[in-house]
Amino acid sequence: MTDYAPSLIERAAARLRQPVSSRPETAAGIESPLASSVRTQPPFKPVHHGQDRTEAAAPLSGDRGIRTVTISPISLAANGIVSPSENSSRTAQEFRAIKREVFANIRRSNGAKNRIVVVTSAKSGEGKTYTATNLALAFAYEQDTRVLLVDGDAYRHSMLDYLGLSADKGWLDVITDAAPLSGVVLRTNLSNLELLPAGKERSGIPELMSSGRMTALLEQLQSEDRSRVIIIDSVPCLTSTEPAILSELAGQTLLIVAADDTPRDDIEASLRLLKASASVNLVLNKTHPLLTEQFKGYSYNYALREN
Repeated sequence: MTDYAPSLIERAAARLRQPVSSRPETAAGIESPLASSVRTQPPFKPVHHGQDRTEAAAPLSGDRGIRTVTISPISLAANGIVSPSENSSRTAQEFRAIKREVFANIRRSNGAKNRIVVVTSAKSGEGKTYTATNLALAFAYEQDTRVLLVDGDAYRHSMLDYLGLSADKGWLDVITDAAPLSGVVLRTNLSNLELLPAGKERSGIPELMSSGRMTALLEQLQSEDRSRVIIIDSVPCLTSTEPAILSELAGQTLLIVAADDTPRDDIEASLRLLKASASVNLVLNKTHPLLTEQFKGYSYNYALREN
């Protein structure tokens, strides 16, 4: 069980409460107790494009039943998602930096569980889906890694909305109705990226997540491809017990904190709920643009990592 030092919470709260003009700066941008500082502008209202909706495709060789969907750059741009091909983009570089930290955590433990990453926040509107989607796209451009982006929110389906896609079935159908996994996983036009929708909302989702069938599903996803990184976009911590359940099943948890927005009490409450997680990193999101100008292509500062 993780032992969260009070200094982490206190320093994070103090950092977020300070006016932008008075926050201490360093040559690398800002001095922060948070895992990473990302300059973004989420949440975005999902924009849909009819041509980008998911459609059934002919089964791929060796993958009977798996469908292929096209993620359009138009949908990505409309929702503020950065294409990994934008090599000179500052935001792309920032998510590469977060990706490297996730990789470092994988190497430290060298366990399969550390390849499961839960992304959550205290409340909605703090950028968790934005972060999860951008991070998955960053992983998709790795040479030797495949990434599965999982929609852990059966209530809003935000992840598919951001990508301009839709799906009728997902992992809930697998663990509830024994639907074949190959029938719900979506292969994308990005060779290393696959998607796993949530499926339709139903009663007792927290209990389904904590069931042995959910554990078995994650084990199956890992055993199918040992190089796979699984990123789960969960619901906010203070709205459901689901993030706490998922973070115990995962090896890493990213808690998204909105600069100048997330109250200290929310940070403290979220960390308490995530105490069973093996590793929690905080990502500072929606930072002021002026705080990131000094560090040319980068605007991050890893300071503390709790194990």
